[in-house]
Amino acid sequence: MVKSGLMALAILVFSLSACFPQPAYAAKDAQAAQPSPVSQVMAKININDADLEQLESIRGVGPALAERIATYRKENGKFKTTEDLMKVRGIGQSKFDRIKGQLTV
Repeated sequence: MVKSGLMALAILVFSLSACFPQPAYAAKDAQAAQPSPVSQVMAKININDADLEQLESIRGVGPALAERIATYRKENGKFKTTEDLMKVRGIGQSKFDRIKGQLTV
């Protein structure tokens, strides 16, 4: 009898707690625990220092293009501007426009 009474009480308390909104401070704490969209933005990749893995992390750059970027950099030296990346075969204006926000020198 006591167990069933406690169980009924627990169900009642749980049910009632779902009926009331969280206090404002609890909602703020819950939001603080979630990463913001800004913190999820990837850091820019330095095309002069990046290894193959880092180059491949650029959306739109696969293994073959990352290899061409590294080879171009090795043969011609560091890029002076991000726009110089368009000198690499396979990176035209269109592709550059899609990836330029992810790049730095």
